Amino acid sequence: MEARDHDVIVIPHEIMQQIDEENQRSLVLKLLNPKIQKSRQILKMFCQACG
Repeated sequence: MEARDHDVIVIPHEIMQQIDEENQRSLVLKLLNPKIQKSRQILKMFCQACG
């Protein structure tokens, strides 16, 4: 395999901050989603039964 140069992308702090905020909002929405909560409960019960 031949060595290749890798491009470096510099993201300004303001844009990175916006991305972080959006990711946090998305995570909160996922955690509040009833289907996700139910899946987490099932997984937790399964882990307790196995452990």
